[in-house]
Amino acid sequence: MKREETLPVALLFGGAGCEHEVSCRSATYAADILQKSGVSLLPVGIGRDGAWRLCQNTAAVPGDAPPTFPVRLGEQSGFLSGGRVMPVRCALPILHGDRGEDGEIQGALGAAGIPFAGCDVFAGAVGCDKIATKILAASAGIAVVPFVHTDLSDPEQAADLAESSLDYPMFVKPARCGSSLGAAPAKDRAALMRAYPEARRYGRVLIERRIDLVCEPEVAYLDGVGFSSPGRVRTTAGATYYSFEEKYGKNSHSVADLGEDLPEDLSARCKSAAAKIVDLLGVRDLARVDFFLDRRGVLYFNEINTLPGMTGISLYPRLVARMGVSPERLFARLLSLAEERKRQDGDRGI
Repeated sequence: MKREETLPVALLFGGAGCEHEVSCRSATYAADILQKSGVSLLPVGIGRDGAWRLCQNTAAVPGDAPPTFPVRLGEQSGFLSGGRVMPVRCALPILHGDRGEDGEIQGALGAAGIPFAGCDVFAGAVGCDKIATKILAASAGIAVVPFVHTDLSDPEQAADLAESSLDYPMFVKPARCGSSLGAAPAKDRAALMRAYPEARRYGRVLIERRIDLVCEPEVAYLDGVGFSSPGRVRTTAGATYYSFEEKYGKNSHSVADLGEDLPEDLSARCKSAAAKIVDLLGVRDLARVDFFLDRRGVLYFNEINTLPGMTGISLYPRLVARMGVSPERLFARLLSLAEERKRQDGDRGI
């Protein structure tokens, strides 16, 4: 049998959720760094249909690629394909949002006894749900923007519910989808009713009061290293919010900066609040914690990403690099954490 360190790392990407395309971009970034570091990879793509497949690269998930799935057969753990189990060192799930970052995939890996980097089922599931995280944060005394949540099918009824608790302007977004998919501002009732059906395409909807923002600070967390000073994103002039197109579109001129000019006291506040959120959810290995800062100086918790974006324009790797951890060391650290977990958990991989 191969020595453990020579086995490939299963790099999971794609997913059946709303952030499939972004996951492929992140996985391509990760694969490039890992391969340059001499790590052998087993690319495992999850199609939009939910099927797991053995892929040649991370660019896409071909429908005719060989099927696979994580299994434990007797003493063997790995990915089943063609009647045999292919063992792996560990798995690195580069998956974002629902059906990827939300504990579903992590549960399958854990049941198969495959150690993996990132959050466990509970932290992934709660962290992926903006409603749940805001309720938990508020219960711990961390400020959140006033909000309502609903799964009503009728936009009129949803607007009535929102107006019973909130004033305009508001912001409408899916509760379990990232990358600003399905999100839109609403300056009045007509705008809210236009935005609501698009957000509801992705499931339960979160409607927030839209605050007068100064900036949106973001803090990176890496186990064994700590919490970064906050960075932020500067959107294209004239953009009304940081939309999916602003993040990933060809015409976007948004820039993620490292927030060197942000006040020291704000940095301390962000780090302290981020540490509380990570501890509250039991987050492990890595995360990015996002905040709102309003013009009165109030800092609000926005959301946590338990598998942050890893594309070429993503802020997380750059914030970690500012703490002295290169992309190569970042991914080496994640693999090391997964392998440590295998030893600690007696091969359970959970």
